[in-house]
Amino acid sequence: MRVIFRTVLCFCITSVVWSQQKLFITIDSDNVVNSVVDSTIHQDYGLSYPLTYELSVSYSEGLTAQKRYSAAESWSTIDEKFAAEFYNGIEAVRFDMDTEMAYVSVAFANESDSLFLRILSSAGTTAPISFYGISKYYDNRTATVTCSADDWADWFDEYFPYAVSVFRDHNLWISVGIISEGCNTSTWQHIQEQLDLGMVEAASHSRNHPHAPYVDADYEVSGSKADIIENLDLPANFRKGDQEYVYLWIAPYGEYDDEIDALVASNQYLVSRMYSSNNYAFPDWVEDRSFYGSTGMSREVGPFWEGTTDLEDLNSSFDTAYEMNGIYHLMCHPHVLSQENIWGFDYIWSHLEYVSNREDIWYASVGQVYMYHLMQDQDSFNTLKTSENVAMISGFNLQQNFPNPFNPSTTIQYSIENPGSVQLLVYDIRGKKIRTLIDSKHSLGEYRIDWDGLDGAGLQMDGGLYLYRLSSEGINAGKKMLLLR
Repeated sequence: MRVIFRTVLCFCITSVVWSQQKLFITIDSDNVVNSVVDSTIHQDYGLSYPLTYELSVSYSEGLTAQKRYSAAESWSTIDEKFAAEFYNGIEAVRFDMDTEMAYVSVAFANESDSLFLRILSSAGTTAPISFYGISKYYDNRTATVTCSADDWADWFDEYFPYAVSVFRDHNLWISVGIISEGCNTSTWQHIQEQLDLGMVEAASHSRNHPHAPYVDADYEVSGSKADIIENLDLPANFRKGDQEYVYLWIAPYGEYDDEIDALVASNQYLVSRMYSSNNYAFPDWVEDRSFYGSTGMSREVGPFWEGTTDLEDLNSSFDTAYEMNGIYHLMCHPHVLSQENIWGFDYIWSHLEYVSNREDIWYASVGQVYMYHLMQDQDSFNTLKTSENVAMISGFNLQQNFPNPFNPSTTIQYSIENPGSVQLLVYDIRGKKIRTLIDSKHSLGEYRIDWDGLDGAGLQMDGGLYLYRLSSEGINAGKKMLLLR
C-alpha cells in the first residue's frame, strides 16, 4: 500500500453536476437531486421503469426519501423496502445501514422530463447526500433473471397461456415472441389476456418467421412492430401516455444480416435476441445505430435445437450468471414443452424453483432490462461524464480510480477540506466490507493510495465490480471500480 500527500489550494462549491447526453443530474445547495432526461430520449423510449439512484447518506433511524416532478408540486414519500423483502420494478427506497447508502428507485413521469429527490432526517430536515450514479441493476441487485418464449402464432396458440402462467406463478417475467401475421383475432385476444394478467412482454418475432435474407425486410421488421401496437394494449411499463413501445426483436431461426440490423435499429428496438447459448452479459452499444445490437440467451430449457434437459447444466448456467454479476436469460419453445410432455418432468420445475424468488436477484422482461441499461450504461450516449463547464475543484473530493478497469492494482486519489478523521473503505457489490485502506487523522490536502486487489486478510479478490467510499467528518463520497482477473 502506498500513500502520497501534498498540500493543495481548495475551493468549495455548493453544487455538484454530473452530465450526460441523456441525463443531467445535479445536487443543489439544499441537497436536492434533480434528474433531467433529454426530452427526445424520453419520448423515444418511454422510461416508465424505475431507475435506481445511488445516494450516500449518513445513516440514522427515521430517514425517508421523497420525490416530486416539478418545483411547484408537493413532495410525496417513497415507500421504504428492505433487503429481505421480495419486490421488483416498483418505486421504492432501500437504506443500507452498513454502507450508508440509499438506493432510490423512481421512474420518470409521462408529463415531465424532470425528477426531484431528497432524503429527510427523522427531524424533518434535508439530509446531506452525495450522488454515486445509477445502479447497474434495479435496487443494486447481484444479478438479473429474464426469460423469453418463441413462436406465438395461431398454430401454437394453445400452448402459450399455460407456459406463461407457469413462469408467472414463479414470479418470472417472460418476453413472448409474436409472429404477427400468424395471429388471428382469437390469438391476439389470448395474448392480450396474458398481458393484462401481468409479467409478460410483447416482443416482435417478425410477421411470417422467414429465413434470412428476407424478401421484404421492412415488411417483416417494421410491420411486425406496427401489428403489435395496433392489435394490443401494452402494459404501463411499455408506454408513455398514448405512445407504446416494443423493445425486443427476436430473430427467426437466429438468422440475421445487415439489412435486418439496420431496420431493427431504425425502428428503435433496443436489442435483437439471437438463437445462441452461453450469453451472460450486455452486448456493446452500437454507436452509429444507437442500439445494443444482438445478444443470445444463457440456456434453452427442453429437448430442442439449443435446448437441454440436464438439470445440473441448467442450474450451473444460472450459477455462472450469478457469480459474474451477470444476466441469466432462460428461453423456451412452449409448444415443445407441451408436445414433448416436458411439463411432466421434474427438471423443469426444479430449475424454475432454483432461479426464482430470490431477494438479491432482479427479475424483469428482456425489454425492461435493456431500457434500464440504456439509461445506466456508461458507454451509451456518453453516460455519466463530468460536465466540462462546471468547476469540480473542491476541498473534499474523491476521484475515479486509475487505471479502471485494473489488474492487479489501482490508484485512488482524494482531497480533504478540513483536518480530521478519514476513512477509505472497499466493499464488494453486495455491500460487504472488503478492506480498510485508510482510517487515520488527515490534514488539509490531496492524497493518493494504491489498492492491490487484496482483502483485509491478504487474500486475492475475485474479478468483479467493487465500491470504494471516502468519509470525513460526516461527509461521504463513493465510486465504483472494476477488477479484472
